[in-house]
Amino acid sequence: VSGGSLTVRSGDDALKAPYVAISGGTVSLEAEGRGVDAGEFALTDGTLSVSSGSDGIRTETLASVSGGSAAIEAGRDGIQSEGGVEISGGTLSVLCAGGGGNALQCFDSGGVGGPGWGSSSGEEYYVLPDYSCKAVKADGGIRLLGGALDLSSADDAVHAAGAIEIADVYLTICSSDDAVHSDTDLTIDSGTILISDCFEGLEAGTITINGGDIDIYSVNDGINASSKTDSGGFGWGSSAVFTMNGGEVDIFVTGSSSNMGDGVDSNGAIYINGGRITAGTDGSTMENGIDSGSSFVVTGGILAASGNAGMQESASTYSTQCAAVLELMSGVQAVTECVVTDEDGNVVMTYTPYRWCTCIVLSHPDFQIGRTYTLTAGSQTKTFTFTSVSYSERGFGGFGGPSF
Repeated sequence: VSGGSLTVRSGDDALKAPYVAISGGTVSLEAEGRGVDAGEFALTDGTLSVSSGSDGIRTETLASVSGGSAAIEAGRDGIQSEGGVEISGGTLSVLCAGGGGNALQCFDSGGVGGPGWGSSSGEEYYVLPDYSCKAVKADGGIRLLGGALDLSSADDAVHAAGAIEIADVYLTICSSDDAVHSDTDLTIDSGTILISDCFEGLEAGTITINGGDIDIYSVNDGINASSKTDSGGFGWGSSAVFTMNGGEVDIFVTGSSSNMGDGVDSNGAIYINGGRITAGTDGSTMENGIDSGSSFVVTGGILAASGNAGMQESASTYSTQCAAVLELMSGVQAVTECVVTDEDGNVVMTYTPYRWCTCIVLSHPDFQIGRTYTLTAGSQTKTFTFTSVSYSERGFGGFGGPSF
């Protein structure tokens, strides 16, 4: 279709062919089955609207969007490919199975890290559909390399069995389960990502953030690096890794006491090498702002994380940038500005916890060994001196083992 206007109303699939390409015109599809069922699909220009009882667009090899605009409302998956999905331009909105917004009551059905904790208090919990209703899904890989995407799904928003690459995209997500999920590797190089609601934010075996501006509001873990080979999520030999090299990430954990997670959780290692990352969870639970299965290493960037003091690990001594774990026994109220000053009274960094907390983890390039700093949080003050790169008032190695 390269021009004109095409409307299809079907009791089964609307368009079915080995190859479907839209390069212009206006295409409107209403189907009780699939909107498009093709070997390969490409949208390069024009306007596409799909309303389907089953998948919006399903392909055998590749589904690509490089221009134009598409609006998909599907009873099952929005875009589903047995091969891969690539979006490099245009605008795309997807609404699946009524959309997201149930994450706060969600009992996670699984994923890489295993099932969620569920309810222990008899609360009503949203149970994920027993069929796939993901906004963008691929049995291979997914590349989101441009354009503007607005995704709302009762299941995962972006889900790939293979690797996911994200760059130069404007992406908004509302999901009742994972916002972005890869069974293998997730890499974010640039772009703007707003995850307004989800059970878990970013989940993959390895997660690497090189750039971008990312906000995550999650019921459970904001970032979860978890390998499929992990033993119940607590294996010492986990291959899971989270690496932060650049960009800005802010994580806000919204869950209740019976269903809550960490800000950043890796069943293996965590490496903070650059950029800026903040992560806040509720200090009344046993969850942390940052939690690794083995150790977390800081070599650069800005880190501020808050949560519970009881299980908070210290930074690895392999770190090359100073990091402090500070316990605040009386707790810090939500949205209380915390200010760190040096010996001369200069402000080094500020951090405002999203929720009440009893522990704050801080690292900044200006921290130096041999220097003393003061944290002021409301009426509380805490003075600490770096005698090594890792200062900790907890002395605990984290859930997965000692820090080394």
